[in-house]
Amino acid sequence: MTRVRSVLAMLMVLGAVLLGAPIALGEAEVSTELFQQTGHYELVMDGQPLPAAKLYLAKGMPRLIIVSEKLATPYLLTAGERTVAPLEPEAVQVPADDQDAVLVDLTRTHGKAQSVALNGRALLFGVEKHRFKVQPPEAIVGDLSGDELIARLPEFRRGVRVYQPKRGNLRLLQTLEQPVEILVIMGSWCAHCERIVPRLARVVQEVGSENLRVHYRLVTRKISEDPIARQYGVDAVPTIILLEEGQEKTRLDPATFADPESALATALFGG
Repeated sequence: MTRVRSVLAMLMVLGAVLLGAPIALGEAEVSTELFQQTGHYELVMDGQPLPAAKLYLAKGMPRLIIVSEKLATPYLLTAGERTVAPLEPEAVQVPADDQDAVLVDLTRTHGKAQSVALNGRALLFGVEKHRFKVQPPEAIVGDLSGDELIARLPEFRRGVRVYQPKRGNLRLLQTLEQPVEILVIMGSWCAHCERIVPRLARVVQEVGSENLRVHYRLVTRKISEDPIARQYGVDAVPTIILLEEGQEKTRLDPATFADPESALATALFGG
């Protein structure tokens, strides 16, 4: 019977390895969780924003990993419990295949967790003799290139990386003979923009033609206060406008935004 139990135990361990499950060895258990970098929040220290700080959000869980050169160690902020706890530096590792994510061993906390206060949409806490605030950032406003958007917005960057456009439509768009400018009016705060605009950016990257250029105009939630949005009568974002020689030719139907390469091919070549 003892031998049977040993065999069963070995099979359970092997199954856990194959399935990628954590393995309990005695009392110790290795438990890692993936957190992805987010631009939905910013870190403020003693009233000063820290733009170089990196915040990573757990998928489906109100938890953040905070990493900053102003802090001696990474911190785990759990919004539901309203606590912030220091982590061992080695507990946070960047995976080789995704520089915008971290794998975190949540068992490797050290020191005492501190309480977190809620003030409107901001989370307040004190660690290492400083006062910190995690809050939504101000909206990005003005004109940006695609490269600038990718650099500043982690979610946008991730969306560009994962989208796979249809090759047939890309080849058709590469045959453009006349310059076409695409004006995208969007908001850094807009969840729909976050889903749609990176797809368009990936299409433009893949086409790689000087005849297909994109101009990104970022606005606040008060869309009509932006002069460019007002010029084109835009009252919702994202709005994608095709221009020829500075004049509006057409707009992409919002219903087609999920497949921008097909929408562009239809708008520019018919069909």
